[in-house]
Amino acid sequence: LSSSVAALKFLEKRKITAETMKTFSIGYSYEKSQLRNALEEKGYKLKYMQLCDVVRESSDKQGEYYDTFRKRVTLPYFNRRGEVVGFTGRDITDTAPAKYLNTGDTVLFNKGHNIWGLYQANKEIRSLDKVYIVEGQFDVMSLYQNGVKNVVAGSGTAFTSDQVKLLRGVTLNVTFIYDGDAAGIHAAQKNLPDMVSAGFHVTCIRLPEGKDPDDMAKEEGAGIKKWLQDREISYV
Repeated sequence: LSSSVAALKFLEKRKITAETMKTFSIGYSYEKSQLRNALEEKGYKLKYMQLCDVVRESSDKQGEYYDTFRKRVTLPYFNRRGEVVGFTGRDITDTAPAKYLNTGDTVLFNKGHNIWGLYQANKEIRSLDKVYIVEGQFDVMSLYQNGVKNVVAGSGTAFTSDQVKLLRGVTLNVTFIYDGDAAGIHAAQKNLPDMVSAGFHVTCIRLPEGKDPDDMAKEEGAGIKKWLQDREISYV
């Protein structure tokens, strides 16, 4: 299989539909330096590619460069104007030291200043005056394509003051959905008290042991919205 076909097979195995791929602008970065070459053909200078962290210099061979997200499915971060400002790259080979790789700090992007999926979910969050917060991008996409469109990814980390401001701009009602494992419990312990202190009305949903939102969306399908509503409890 060519690498692009392998990437598509990976997404199809994860049950991500073509429509969802389009909604979230999911892409793929090839194995070599196709992005660098394409950008150079358009007149962009290498130093600006490095400043945006789409190209990096090899740590082993000075003067050699590679595409930052090579051999990874790319999951873009959008700002409020719908402009791509950074990426998460998901390894599809299961050989990389890190399964996920994020854009480093740049003039355009800082992970702590952005919330993945907020641009796509913005309208639905405002309409329902509520947001579901999950840990990962694939959790977001699985829920979104099964009808829960007011959902964003917190990426498993404690919310920064900038992320809190972004959420306050759309709703004060948040529901955390965490994985039913030790890591999920730890994430809840970090986030829930701080969000209450910031003035949010907070509810939470604890998933069954060993399950994540991606699993539950696949199991429940169109019924996932009611499944979540039935298990929502207030946090105090």
